[in-house]
Amino acid sequence: MNLSKRLNAVANLVTPGNRLADVGTDHGYIPIELIKAGRIPWAAALDINKGPLQRAAEHIRREGLEKQIETRLSDGLAKVRVQEADSVVIAGMGGGLTIQILERGEEILPSLKELILQPQSEIEKVRRWLENHDFSIQEEDMVLEDGKFYPMMRAVHGSMRLSGEIDAKYGPVLLHNKNSCLLEFLRWEAGIKEQVKERLQQSGGDSAAQRMLEVEQALRWNQEAQLEFEKNKGCGQKMKNYVLYAAESDRAICNLGLFDCQEDALEYARENRDGVTKEDYIVQEEWRAHFQREKENRF
Repeated sequence: MNLSKRLNAVANLVTPGNRLADVGTDHGYIPIELIKAGRIPWAAALDINKGPLQRAAEHIRREGLEKQIETRLSDGLAKVRVQEADSVVIAGMGGGLTIQILERGEEILPSLKELILQPQSEIEKVRRWLENHDFSIQEEDMVLEDGKFYPMMRAVHGSMRLSGEIDAKYGPVLLHNKNSCLLEFLRWEAGIKEQVKERLQQSGGDSAAQRMLEVEQALRWNQEAQLEFEKNKGCGQKMKNYVLYAAESDRAICNLGLFDCQEDALEYARENRDGVTKEDYIVQEEWRAHFQREKENRF
């Protein structure tokens, strides 16, 4: 069984070792894949409809995983008991429905360790809901599959303050990490908004004028988000070169102070581990420990 690109990205956000409740499990693919890979010990596959749940049960039986994955007919989190699950996955639903499921399941939320959310719409409302209910977004990812962009996130208990509208719309972690798929989405979105703007300029009328204001505001937010990708541009590449060079030298962490954006550089190194040798990775780990000491000494 091969997960789609979207479902694989969602599954990768689940913390290994956690017990999982998969809401709207459909075919049961995510819990099946995580159990088979040995990444989680147990899962509940939940769905409000009998048909998808029966398909999930058949797939689970086919894989011989009946003892590790339970199927439950459940409206959202209604059939999940307190302290039974550590992670909840809600993927492929609208943002409004995602929020409804969380609010109706408020009894078990305190006992959960993390929420893995992949809303199909209104994602800014989901991020605002997390902010207002003491959840903090720790990880985000975005993938492009079959011409559609799918953002997703992992949130844990803790305070979070989104710094502005672009954080809510596009994701604080995606922006901080300069996610390449997000940049592709921003360019695509800007093109669509510009086309809408041109049509509105030709149509005229009061309704078109109001719509024009909304489109222009959306374009400003889009441009502001794209500017985030220009900040400290090039620093990450410098760090990558330095790490690779350090693998051939004993001078692994000398002249650290030459870097003006160490954290961005480190994020780049983390995101580009493909092609980095084991020796390079060890040097990177040494550099990370040294940077932490330097940071503590400075502040």
